[in-house]
Formats: sequence, structure tokens, C-alpha cells
Amino acid sequence: SGLIQVWNVSKKEVVWNFEMGDTEWMDWHPGAPVLLAGSTEGEVWMWKIPSGDTKTFQSHGAACSVAKVLPDGKHACAGYSDGVLKIWDLKSGGAVHTISGHLAHKEGITSMDVHQNEGLVATGSTDVTAKLTSTANGKVVATFNCASPDAQEDSVEAVGFANGLSLLATGTLSGMLTMWDIPTQTARQQCKHNAGITRLQWNQSSPVVYTSTLDGIVNIWDGRTGALERQLQGHTAEILDLHLTRSGSHILTASDDSSARVFQLSS
Repeated sequence: SGLIQVWNVSKKEVVWNFEMGDTEWMDWHPGAPVLLAGSTEGEVWMWKIPSGDTKTFQSHGAACSVAKVLPDGKHACAGYSDGVLKIWDLKSGGAVHTISGHLAHKEGITSMDVHQNEGLVATGSTDVTAKLTSTANGKVVATFNCASPDAQEDSVEAVGFANGLSLLATGTLSGMLTMWDIPTQTARQQCKHNAGITRLQWNQSSPVVYTSTLDGIVNIWDGRTGALERQLQGHTAEILDLHLTRSGSHILTASDDSSARVFQLSS
């Protein structure tokens, strides 16, 4: 509904709140108390917390569906429902690069990940492709066709870079997890799920990738061999979001069954 609240966790108190249009995503700045959010109207909002100082990045008429702050802390990359990708300068509020037309996704962008070292952003789309774009010059450097031949309905719902492995994982609505070798742009492993994939995340200290699915299961895969190591169950409806803690010891999930669960991975 567009209500955003920021809480002081130790005091369990709301320190700031704001009402905007229907919210598509939120992302904290990695190095400052700055919050960004995108709306269905297409604006990107940025606030200093808790002062509430505000800056907005202009809409071009399409919903802003996903975004990430880049590792330099000075720019953010935003994907839109019409397939356009923009790299915004957070200080000036202007778009440094806009990827549109025949170079862009043909349909809406659903997912995004940013490589921490290589200056690349990965995007997934309902056109069933994933693209790699250089954040330095805004050039599309690779396009991966993720379509399954037997799928009646498909979309790339999740993308993620593996730290130090030159691998990109993509997850689709048809349930296919693919590990792509970035230098050769070829599929190294493919892992079939029983239901559509909603989110994925790599463990940044080991070659393990976690996926969540429409049947409410968290799957744990070996990203090098494609072997299924473990499944975590408990949800009774689709998992809407998944997040691995920084230590890698727990996974937090949120589901359409109106519950959030914390799964312990290690003692």
C-alpha cells in the first residue's frame, strides 16, 4: 500500500515512516543510512534516515520493478516494466546510462544482481532472457536464453552472481536453475525443480546456491556439480522472498501463507 517504516531494532521503535505509491522494492545503501525505494508509477525515491531528506529520480512512464545500489555507493541501477535499464547518479539525480530499444529486454525486468568486483549488472526478464550489462559504459555484454522448450509459460524470476567463480545463476518460472559460465556464456549446470523458482541467492563463502519455489520449498544446491544437497520445508504456499544471513547460518523466508520463517543451516 506504499507505507514504509524504519525501525530501531534494539528499541523496537519506529524512527521514520513515509507514505508513497504502491511500493515495488526497497534497498539500503551499503555505506550510509540512506534508503531507496521504487514505485509502480516509476519514480525512484531516496531518503536520508532518520532526517527524511528526500530526492526523487524521474519516471519515464513505466513501473520501476527492481533496483540495486552499485558497489561504488555513488550510483544505482534500476530496471523497469518496459525492459528499460537505467544507471542513476545518486548525487546529481540524472541518468548516466539508459539501455533501451533493441539492446534492452523486450519485456519487463523482474530481477537483478550486481557483481561486487567486475562492474557488471545481471537482469532477468519476462522475455525469458538474462542480460549482463557493463555499469561503466552501459553496454550489454551478454544475453542468455533461459527458455525451456516444453514450458507453456516462462520467465526469468531470479538472477545471482557467484562470488569468485565466474558463474551467473538464473531461475525461471518453469523451474529451471541454470549455472552459466560467464567467460564462455555457456550453461554449465541445469537443475530442474518441481515448481517455479521465485528467488535465488548464492552463499558468498562457498559454491552453494539457495532457491525458493512456488510450492513453498527452499532448495540447497551445489553450484559446481548441480547436486541437490538439502530441502527445507514448512511453508504451505509460494515463497515470495528469501534472504541468507551474512554469516550464512540462517535463511529467512516470507511466504504467501502469511508467515515468515527462519531456517537454521548450521549450529
